[in-house]
Amino acid sequence: MKINLKKAVALMAAVMVLALTACASGDKGRPELLEPAGARPESAMVERRDLSDLTLYSGQLVPDMTELSFDVDGYISGIFVNAGDVISEGDVLAAITGKDYRTVLALEDEIAELRTTTQEELKELEAELELERLAGRDTSESELKLKHRRETARLEIELKEKRLEELKENDPGYRYITAPCDCTVTAAAGIGEGTYVAAGTPLVALDCGGGLTLTCDYISESEIASAYSCYALINGAEYELGYIAYSKEELRDMAAREITPVSRFTVLKRRDGSGETREENEYGAGDYAAVILISDMHSNVLVVPRNAVYSDTSGKFVYEIVDNARVKRNVVTGISDSAYVEITEGLGEGAVVYVKN
Repeated sequence: MKINLKKAVALMAAVMVLALTACASGDKGRPELLEPAGARPESAMVERRDLSDLTLYSGQLVPDMTELSFDVDGYISGIFVNAGDVISEGDVLAAITGKDYRTVLALEDEIAELRTTTQEELKELEAELELERLAGRDTSESELKLKHRRETARLEIELKEKRLEELKENDPGYRYITAPCDCTVTAAAGIGEGTYVAAGTPLVALDCGGGLTLTCDYISESEIASAYSCYALINGAEYELGYIAYSKEELRDMAAREITPVSRFTVLKRRDGSGETREENEYGAGDYAAVILISDMHSNVLVVPRNAVYSDTSGKFVYEIVDNARVKRNVVTGISDSAYVEITEGLGEGAVVYVKN
């Protein structure tokens, strides 16, 4: 069948006019946008990935420090250095005294003074007694007075000496800390004279040139031992770490003094497979470091986004999308990270699940 060209052009023009008229009568003249067929903006496919149970700790590189403290309780007599001071081996850095130290000193002076004055007083009484004898007078009263004074002085001195012995028995006396080597002071406690400090309280920290230590929030030795991997990211490079464990005595002491421990690591070789140690100036004191603890690692496992997984009294479940409908599927989960959860049972690869916003 032949179609007249002029008639065909006229027919097409009429159809276009009708279409434009219909659009203009709609919502403010805007054409309606239809959702593309098969689009699922709230869905994700079950896929395979390598998944790790990872925890990130913020850390910092600090100079290896030797912390000095006293092994007895006492009162600060003086801290004689400041951060940044360059010191020599044997320099006195800090001193403490016992709480009764000043009492001990005062009592020692008092006893010495009492001995002196008593001796002088007894000599005077003995001289007076001798003069009475030479004068032919009755000396019985003077002899009794001399005897009584000797006895009271002896008892007074004995009581003070006993008190002094009791004080010294539990008093550390005057003690001081000296520098173990030529080094630099990195920190000194700002504690005033007369302040009480418990045994083991760090008062001075020294940089003895031992290198750098990486510190972060506390990770127990058992966590490190059972971890799949633990490494540090410093200035864009990965480094293996050596864990520095606390002794049981150190942990007990920190617990008694309510001190929160930190984890300490030595930074070892780079994790680039070269086996080379770090180059000079790759990192330094004060640099930030991310300590990455991987508790577990599973390779090529089925995963879904974390916000696709729900839970109730029956356990974990997801909504699988089947023929545009949500079907509840009970699942068994494994490890997870910040974005994904491992699915060990309940779903197959390629299934599509609902993901809540």
